[in-house]
Amino acid sequence: MGPVVFTTEVTRIYLPATTADLAALHATGELAAREGYAVTDALRAAMSEDGRAADEELCEFAVFTAAAYASVARIKAGGDAVARRVVVSVDLPEVALRKTGEDGVYATLSAVPLGAVAAIHVDEESASALVAKALEEDEPSEATADSLDDLDLEWYDPSELDVLSRQW
Repeated sequence: MGPVVFTTEVTRIYLPATTADLAALHATGELAAREGYAVTDALRAAMSEDGRAADEELCEFAVFTAAAYASVARIKAGGDAVARRVVVSVDLPEVALRKTGEDGVYATLSAVPLGAVAAIHVDEESASALVAKALEEDEPSEATADSLDDLDLEWYDPSELDVLSRQW
C-alpha cells in the first residue's frame, strides 16, 4: 500500500469588510468570522457561453463585486463612520469554510488570520460620497449601483495594513 497523501484544497474567498474591520485586523492579527463569496462550479456553468468554459477572471470579478456590495451593507449595519467599501481577499483551506445555502456564499468557521490575507481592496477617498449615497438608500438604486460598479477598489498588499489603518 502506498503512502497516504493528504491534500488541502485552497479557495480564494472575498470577504466584505469595513475600515473598522481593517483596524481590528491590524490590532489583533485576525479578521472576525463572516460570510464571503467564492467562485463555484455552478457559477462557472452559469457564466459559460456557447459551450465554452467561463472566463475565470469574469467569475472572480462577479463574486468580488458581490463582496463589495455586501461591504456597503456591513458599513450600514455597523455604523462605520468611513463610507468606503472594503473587500479582503483570503486563501483558506476548504475545511475552514462552510457553504451557506446560497450558491457561492461561504462562511468562515473561525477568525481569519492575517497570514491568510492575499490582498486588501479599498475604495479611494473620492468614492466616499457615492458610498454615502448608497448608504442612504434602502436598496441602492440602479443608477447608484451602476456608478459604484464603475469604481475600482484600490489594491493593497497585506504588508500595507499598517499604513492603511492609519488613514482612519
